[in-house]
Amino acid sequence: MSDATRVLHVIIGLKVGGAERMLATVTRALTPMNIESYVACVLPGGPVAETLRADGIRVFDLGRNDLLS
Repeated sequence: MSDATRVLHVIIGLKVGGAERMLATVTRALTPMNIESYVACVLPGGPVAETLRADGIRVFDLGRNDLLS
């Protein structure tokens, strides 16, 4: 087990927007501080999900399209 602090970030969606870009920026900034970020996304996928995964961040896609209909 790692001694890194683990943080779960929860967000509605990961399409391109201000909150999503900020989340990507924050997770990148936390990595060198020995903080492991995980992201739970309520709505399925989006471009920022792929960016986060490329940065080595685990993204949990809850795929709940029905919540906002």
